[in-house]
Amino acid sequence: MNFKKTVLLACVLVAAVLYLTKVSEPRRKAELEKDKLFAAVDVTQVSRLSETPKEGAPYSIMSVGAGEGSPAWAFTDLPTAKLDDGAVGGLISTLKGLTFEGPLSDAEVGGDLAIFGLAAPTLTITLQLKDSSQKEVAFGKRSEYLNKRYAKVSGAPGLYLVDEAAFQSLNKGRTDVRDKTPISFNTADVREVILDSSFGRIVITQPAVGEWKVLDSEPRAGSKQDIEILLSNARDLTVEEFVDGGEARLSEFGLDKPTTTMAIKLRDGLKEISIRVIVGEAPNSNGTFFTYDGAPSVFKVAADKVIPLRKGVIDLRDRKLLNAQAKDIEKLVSGGTASEPVEIQSAAMDWTVNGKISDAVFVEDLLTNIVNLTAIDFPKAVPQDAFSQPFLSLTMTKKRGLGGETVVVTVGKETSTAQGPARYVRVGEQGEVALVRDVEAKRVIPHEEVLVQRPTPTPASAQAAR
Repeated sequence: MNFKKTVLLACVLVAAVLYLTKVSEPRRKAELEKDKLFAAVDVTQVSRLSETPKEGAPYSIMSVGAGEGSPAWAFTDLPTAKLDDGAVGGLISTLKGLTFEGPLSDAEVGGDLAIFGLAAPTLTITLQLKDSSQKEVAFGKRSEYLNKRYAKVSGAPGLYLVDEAAFQSLNKGRTDVRDKTPISFNTADVREVILDSSFGRIVITQPAVGEWKVLDSEPRAGSKQDIEILLSNARDLTVEEFVDGGEARLSEFGLDKPTTTMAIKLRDGLKEISIRVIVGEAPNSNGTFFTYDGAPSVFKVAADKVIPLRKGVIDLRDRKLLNAQAKDIEKLVSGGTASEPVEIQSAAMDWTVNGKISDAVFVEDLLTNIVNLTAIDFPKAVPQDAFSQPFLSLTMTKKRGLGGETVVVTVGKETSTAQGPARYVRVGEQGEVALVRDVEAKRVIPHEEVLVQRPTPTPASAQAAR
């Protein structure tokens, strides 16, 4: 190839690149935006969205203004029903991005909209804007060959084709846009919970964020983990079916005699808000239902969602008997009828057991089991001789840096429970009596022969050499 041809080819290539970048691509983008007939719609300017399906009930939702750029929505005919703002936002987002191919020519349309399913549309969506303008699109039949849906846009001539997947994203019923978990609150805002179930009445308070009390004969420490799981389960009640107006017919759903009731009082400045959730089971096993004060509906829910709400006092109390960690202990002295006395003393980097070098791994396992002793119940009636001959006593002294506090754990006589053999346990002389599993009580008995370091056996070859 000579020099002139090379220069000519280079000029052609440069011209082609310039045409693509400066003319063709901008024109293609402009045409694409032109085909997105809803692209200019600002979600914050939408005042109402209506869907009219060929099958199913029509509905209309309105913006109730939750803030700039983040509108909240409500049914026009049931404004107290909670909607899924994300689902509604997704509808508008899909509509804004909807690409219309066409319009089809008059020859292709032929003037008979029924052929394309637009005489009785499969779905009609109407957007009412705050400036009183309106945009509407009707969807007809699906083209089996193209896998696209015919559409008619108000104010635009001719028919268009739209992507079938986009149509399916827009074709949402009334239930699809409702919030399936309508109970919402922040755990940190909870002031009090009153739970009534087959386990009786439980009152729970949160005097400070993250500090829970269960009111028994007196306020007891609550289990932060278990109480917050309970509250999470209330928020996770997931609706399978909405029965609008069911609040006026509670007996149909077993809600006139609820099996579980949860009243939640919230902090809100100086005002208290109450959420009362009631759960019932309909006769003839028709389902499990719940509702709450002020709800517009009764909600059908899976039975396994309700079962975790039924808790007893023991389920929500802090069942850990000692507020300590193994590394906190400076000294431990055992007594009782279970074994010979043992004294464990913290050394510089280790432990001693009755003055002997310990096996630190076994000592730390023992101390971990002790500080993790957990009650299975707190009995109201305790035999007078429960601690007359202690099975085991453990006197623990914390390290000086932690105050040097001494705590005595006394394990008493054995008893039978629904969960198997257990023993009475008390922390301190006046501490509340608890029951722990017998197997857990025996696991914390110190045995010198287990806790001391065993001498390393001398190999037979070394003995022969001597």
